[in-house]
Amino acid sequence: MKQLREFKPGVLDYHGPTLLPSFFILSCLIVSIYYCYWAFFQDVRETYNGQTHVVKNSYHPDSLEQYLVCINTGAMPGSGTTERVSFLLVGESGSCRNVMPQGKFCFSTGSEVWFLISSDLSLGHIVGVTVNYDRIVSGSDWN
Repeated sequence: MKQLREFKPGVLDYHGPTLLPSFFILSCLIVSIYYCYWAFFQDVRETYNGQTHVVKNSYHPDSLEQYLVCINTGAMPGSGTTERVSFLLVGESGSCRNVMPQGKFCFSTGSEVWFLISSDLSLGHIVGVTVNYDRIVSGSDWN
């Protein structure tokens, strides 16, 4: 007949080395490093996605008619464009000249870009915006 061992609280029976805790810790470390790598480069990609730009050729600080224009692109992959985009504000009493902002990531996927422009003429209430683009890169697309 086999005798039972005496119970000793707080004593851990050691049955030899196991790889399970090491594997778990290594997996967590790899996932953490990958996440930090991804987050760093995501920040680099989003550098220009949420800024306000003053359009140099279309802004005069002394002008009485100043407008803040926000252009959003979709969050789905491929929603941005690599082309030079221009826009025209149309108001009740006229329109401003065509505005073409410059920027490398100006209209990338998921961006929200604000532009500060002014007009010498009073446009009244804005009733529309006309958006145009120049195809400067072969294979670039309008999404």
